[in-house]
Amino acid sequence: MGSGPAAAIVLGDLRRTGHFVYESGHHGDTWLDLERLFVDQRRLQTIAGEIGDRLRRHAAEAVCGPLVGGALLGQWVAHRTGLPFVWAERVAAERAAVRYRVPEVLTDVVAGRRVAIVDDAVNAGSATLATRDEIARLGGDATVAAAIFIRDPGGIALLKANGLAVEHLIGVPFTLWAPTDCPLCRAGLSIVRIA
Repeated sequence: MGSGPAAAIVLGDLRRTGHFVYESGHHGDTWLDLERLFVDQRRLQTIAGEIGDRLRRHAAEAVCGPLVGGALLGQWVAHRTGLPFVWAERVAAERAAVRYRVPEVLTDVVAGRRVAIVDDAVNAGSATLATRDEIARLGGDATVAAAIFIRDPGGIALLKANGLAVEHLIGVPFTLWAPTDCPLCRAGLSIVRIA
């Protein structure tokens, strides 16, 4: 994990194992309880500074964070970099597609700008990619995705395959499955409901 500010994050304190369903609908064996990261403002400020430093090389002109964790972190990153900030929130989707929307009053902040998408964690990439789609719809150019945690290597490859540069502090190895291919379902393991 290294000796930088990211080393202050103890993954073991945040990681739960079991049978989980993610926002994307995929199943997996790992869940990160990230709420505790947002309690310690000094630690969060340090993390945001490290992510902000990494984003500078991408010449972003605005930051967008998907609600909730991405927006909390994204606002700190925007503060540290001096960039304008907007958030995107999940909206009820037709069919199974995940959709995020920037509030209409803030759409001018991303239109015509290079935008960094900042999230606390990327598992299947559904929030990040839906936010990227929203930025494109508004005339912005989502060029980079940044996160504290990212599923490695799958999440990194997915985002890169969808045209995003990727910056992250910690890669977390775990596996995702389509519900029809989930060995945890086949084994009869109950799904852990996250409150």
